[in-house]
Amino acid sequence: MADKNDPVSYAKYVRNLPSTERLLRQFLKVESSMNKRAYNRGYAFNFEMTQEQRDEVNKLMADGMTFDEAFDKYLESERKE
Repeated sequence: MADKNDPVSYAKYVRNLPSTERLLRQFLKVESSMNKRAYNRGYAFNFEMTQEQRDEVNKLMADGMTFDEAFDKYLESERKE
C-alpha cells in the first residue's frame, strides 16, 4: 500500500487499482458512444422531435421495424416532402 502523504506514489497506486481501471473503461465506453449514430438517433427522438413525429416512428415500429429502421425511414420520408 502506498503512503497517502506522498501524492505521486499514492496517485500511481490508485490508478493501478482494478476498480479504477473498470471505472475508466466504463467512462470511455460511454464517451465513445457519444458520436455513434445510435446515440444521435435516440437523442433526436427524445429531445428534438415533436410528439407527432415520435408517434409516426412508433407506428413504423408497431409494423415490425426496429427503432433504427423506423427512425431512418421517417427521416427519409420527411426529406422527400
